[in-house]
Amino acid sequence: MTFDPMQALLGVAVAAAITFGAHAARMLTRDGAIAATVVGGAAVAGAGWWGGAMLALFFVTSSALGRLPGDDRSNRIAVRGNRRDAVQVVANGGVAAICALSLVLAPRPSAGVLFAGYAGAIAAAAADTWATEIGSRFGGVPRSLRTGRSVPAGTSGAVSLAGSLGALGGATLIGIAVAIGARAGWTVPFGHPLGLIIVAGAAGALADSLLGASLQAAYRCPNCNVPTERRVHCCGASTMLISGCRYVDNDAVNFAATVIGAAVAALLTLGLG
Repeated sequence: MTFDPMQALLGVAVAAAITFGAHAARMLTRDGAIAATVVGGAAVAGAGWWGGAMLALFFVTSSALGRLPGDDRSNRIAVRGNRRDAVQVVANGGVAAICALSLVLAPRPSAGVLFAGYAGAIAAAAADTWATEIGSRFGGVPRSLRTGRSVPAGTSGAVSLAGSLGALGGATLIGIAVAIGARAGWTVPFGHPLGLIIVAGAAGALADSLLGASLQAAYRCPNCNVPTERRVHCCGASTMLISGCRYVDNDAVNFAATVIGAAVAALLTLGLG
């Protein structure tokens, strides 16, 4: 795609207006709003206005799901609240931003593969977020992929039927958006966008669960004797590592999931091309 400086500047301006409005609505922290402006501006600069709209669709729907009633966050293993910070923004949107900027520099024959990777990264982020928000409200008691046992809601690497259907819904939403854009000529054409992006998003969400069950650090508070993902529990006690790698947290797993979603979409596009 040809780089349009005016479109890039307008993209940053629109992203800033949306993200700082989200900050005022307490959906983003201040640093999260800055990071989201950069990611959103990169998306429009590289993937066009419809590509930027796809990213906004993920953010708006995920934030709306996070505000639904029925989730007692005091019982969640990892409590970050509903306000996304800069690390969370980059973990969910950084890969998409890289793919979008690569579209500006890449030769035209590879544009379809890169746009597929862009959409696959967003679909993976949407699938994972929808799975978490819907599963925590309607999934009952989930089961760990590692042990098969029932675990508290919010445990990384745990799945439920409602959460799995939520993941499919998030991936499908982005797939439909991509298919509409491709049919209308608003995006770079590639393969069979609807089915391809649904598969990529679902693959990213599954990878997130598998990595969460195997590599993500899990701790236990010695005072409260409850599982947590925090190194320091809310009671103030330093927690003990009970499984996983100390340096792999939820944000690292989310980032890896979007990498996998992008890679699956790109590889499928190459294979079908």
